[in-house]
Amino acid sequence: MTGAPIQTFSEQKRPGESLDYVLDVRAELERRWRPNREYGLGDWVRSTPPNGWDYECTDAGRSDSRQPSWPTVAGRTRVDGSVVWTCRESGTNAVDTIAGLVGVAAPAGISAVHLATDARGEARIRVGGGTAGQDYSVLLTVSTVSGQVLVYELVVEVRE
Repeated sequence: MTGAPIQTFSEQKRPGESLDYVLDVRAELERRWRPNREYGLGDWVRSTPPNGWDYECTDAGRSDSRQPSWPTVAGRTRVDGSVVWTCRESGTNAVDTIAGLVGVAAPAGISAVHLATDARGEARIRVGGGTAGQDYSVLLTVSTVSGQVLVYELVVEVRE
């Protein structure tokens, strides 16, 4: 596993039943602007918070320590540190995708398996087993095409 969980979720289930869980990571797949970062020609970002537009790096460099005032007219540019951003209509260029399978790690006493993943940002897992009165921490690891590793924690509370 890489790093601490970026989000923790809790779900309850009864002993002997299975829990199907859908992990929605769409918000984390957006490539958001970051301060003091090197950006290459053709990199894409969204403002933080998103404003409905995407921005293409049309002159590589290092971003400023503070987010710029983003233009909201297609084709307009903004200098950000030594980076030049060009405003573009929102699409999929500033969105990462899930790469392959989601890693699932469950402690002894409970089972967890990956069922399916779609590239838009939903991963389905199934959790079974467990002892009544126990809580189990299941870690989910999502790898993206751009190389991000996102870690989530699902706390499964087994109750009668």
